[in-house]
Amino acid sequence: MSITEFITRYFIEPVMSTQGYNIYNTLAYAFLFLVGIYLAGRLFKRMGMKIDEGLFWSLVPFVFLGGVVRALSQYTFVNGEGLLPPSFWFFTPGIYILIAGFAVVSLGISRTLKKEQPSRVMYILGGTPAVIGLTYILVKAANYGEFLKVIFISLIVGVLLFGAVIRFWQGLISKANTLILSGFILDTTTTTLATAYFGYAPEHVLTGLISSANPFLFLPFKLSLIIAALYYIEKDSSEGEKWIFKLGLLILGLPHGIHDSLQLLMGV
Repeated sequence: MSITEFITRYFIEPVMSTQGYNIYNTLAYAFLFLVGIYLAGRLFKRMGMKIDEGLFWSLVPFVFLGGVVRALSQYTFVNGEGLLPPSFWFFTPGIYILIAGFAVVSLGISRTLKKEQPSRVMYILGGTPAVIGLTYILVKAANYGEFLKVIFISLIVGVLLFGAVIRFWQGLISKANTLILSGFILDTTTTTLATAYFGYAPEHVLTGLISSANPFLFLPFKLSLIIAALYYIEKDSSEGEKWIFKLGLLILGLPHGIHDSLQLLMGV
């Protein structure tokens, strides 16, 4: 197999056909994600921005937007019509590049406007298209029953998980960590239920391997990893490192939870 054939089979075709992930593009995307997080930290410093909790929350609307855009594009791909066309820029890895670029431009705009609270500008720029997309999805929704089941069970998992965390490690509970964990709870719960009961196939390689044994193993496995990651971030990271790492975890969890649950809601 030539290099061109290899790239086409394992990288280009999965993107164009939304087939999901294989071991080769998974490893490549993981490496590029780590590089991207590192470069983001360098870019924020060059822009003279303090990497802190304020920056973290100002980027949350864009993370949410990524999940909504991904769901909208999947709807168009399945139904042949929709708000967004199926495009490289709306699937992995293009969507990461698109949303990251939009967020950086929005940061530049918010600094140029010199508002006392630039985060408000970020909320408007990132939140407005997310709300428009979410409204379209709610109009097109077909499976409210299954969606509400996922939300209900996610709430139960969240109550049990946060109860255990408060019991054994109360220092983990903060607004940012709660959002990060909530994103992963929604992601893992939706994936588990969709695979076990709703006829969906896992997109990710590791998810598929675990689910092939038992779909319900995926939920405790992934949540345990995230809690361990947050523990070491809180324990061993400097202030700037802590928030860039938390941003990375948020990007890995919340958009996938939003995309998976909204995809289930739309029946695609």
